Amino acid sequence: TSIGNTVAFFGMRVIQFYADKYMEIVLDVEKEVKFIYFIVLCITGPILGILIVGFIMQKIGGYGSRNGMIFIIVLNVVAAIVSMIFPATLNTFISLASAWVYLFCLAAVSPLQGGVIIASLPKELKGNGYSVNMFFLNAFGSFPSSYVFALICDFIKDNFDDSNMRYRTSMRIVMFYNFVGLLLIIIA
Repeated sequence: TSIGNTVAFFGMRVIQFYADKYMEIVLDVEKEVKFIYFIVLCITGPILGILIVGFIMQKIGGYGSRNGMIFIIVLNVVAAIVSMIFPATLNTFISLASAWVYLFCLAAVSPLQGGVIIASLPKELKGNGYSVNMFFLNAFGSFPSSYVFALICDFIKDNFDDSNMRYRTSMRIVMFYNFVGLLLIIIA
C-alpha cells in the first residue's frame, strides 16, 4: 500500500507543479484565466476530495472494513482512468476536469491508504510504520516527481520539435505510471 500511495503522490505532484506550464504550452490558456484554473484545480480538488470521501468512508464503515477497502480500490481505478484522459485531449475543460477528478480521488484516498497501513500494524509498530510510509511518500513520490518529469521532457526532446507534443507525451508517460500504483494497491 505504501509504494502504491507513493506512485499517487508522484503523479499528484507532477500535476500540481506543472499544471501552470501545461495549461500555457499545451492547452493554450490565457495567462489571466490560467491562475483561476490553477486554484480551482490544485486547491479545490484535493480539499473537497478529502472532505467528501472522508465523510463517505465514515458512513460505509471506515478504511478497515470490506466496503472501505473496495471503495479505496474504486477511487484508485477512477484516478488511473482519468489520469489518461488529462493528457489525451486538447479540450481545456475535459483536460482540466479529468485532472481535477484525478487530484480529488488521489488526495482523498491517500490518507485512507495510510490509515490502512497503520491499522494493519501491531500497536508497538504504528509510529515506526507511519514514519516509514511518510519517508517513502516524500523520498520517492513528492521529491523526485518534478525532476523526473523534466528529465522525461529532456530525454524525448529530440523526437518532438513541438514543445506541445513533448509536454503531452511526457505527461502521458508519467500518468501511465498510475497503473503501476493501481496494481500495487490491488495486490496489497
